[in-house]
Amino acid sequence: MRTWHVIVICLVVLGLFFCFIWPGGLLTGWCWDWNWFEKNKVPVVEPTQDPQMVALATQMAQIQEKLEATSPPDPVLASLAEEVAALKTSLEDLKQPSVLEKPAETPAPAEVVAPVQQEKTASGKWEIEYFAGATDEMKNWVFSNLDPMVWPEFPNVDNGQYLAAQGLEYGEDLTTFCQYQETCDFVVPARHYRDYTGDYKFEGVGECLGEGIKGCALAVFNVGEVTASFEDQWFDAGFTVWGRYWDGKYLPQAIWALLSHNSNNMLNMDSTLNPTVITNAGANCSVVDGCLSVEATFVVTSGNEILLIGRQTINK
Repeated sequence: MRTWHVIVICLVVLGLFFCFIWPGGLLTGWCWDWNWFEKNKVPVVEPTQDPQMVALATQMAQIQEKLEATSPPDPVLASLAEEVAALKTSLEDLKQPSVLEKPAETPAPAEVVAPVQQEKTASGKWEIEYFAGATDEMKNWVFSNLDPMVWPEFPNVDNGQYLAAQGLEYGEDLTTFCQYQETCDFVVPARHYRDYTGDYKFEGVGECLGEGIKGCALAVFNVGEVTASFEDQWFDAGFTVWGRYWDGKYLPQAIWALLSHNSNNMLNMDSTLNPTVITNAGANCSVVDGCLSVEATFVVTSGNEILLIGRQTINK
């Protein structure tokens, strides 16, 4: 017998000894411990029962047992069983994750309603655009041509045959509205107006860039029941004032008076702000003599819906 045969036989004998005879071997120790998988498996966590649901289930079982024991069934117990069952169903519905864990929905921001032009016409020197929501009454409005000399003062006072009660409230003003290369929200409360003078780019309305020659005036009147918020519009550090219009019946007159007054100031005419006609108040168009012309625009809305737009340019 070769030497290596002897070595193999010895190793086999030792292996059998340790597996079958030696304490802790394969058959008596961890190698063949049939309970090893049971001891080392991942424990399963049983779901805990809701104590409220358990109590209701127990109460229902007791009532059902009493009902079955009585013949004929007790109407009081039957009614109580129906109430408990209804309560159990309601509790189960309330505990559904889809109800409890559903995140609150964030209201979508107000969006500008894209105007759909229906008609374009003229009223005197005004170019008027009517959109889908314009009423028949609006289409019958007549707008007078701008007359800056007639309105040296803001139209919140009596002016000849024009009464302050038919004009506008001078509410809150801001001398520097928005800034260059920034956008701002143009907010007009319900049944209010907002007046702005300065360069602008307004979605759905257009743009006006004076370039030191032409003045830009924009007046938005919200005749709706909800506040208008035109978000992310561009205005270049202009002047703005907002307030209420007093009588919707005289709205065309109020629009005419407001933009005539704007033109008076920007063209540096004789007025309360410019009594000496020397240095223009606010240095409109960035010069002491004021602007050479004014592009005046008015917009009538219902909330964020544009109903009509009017434009007129007047020269000094």
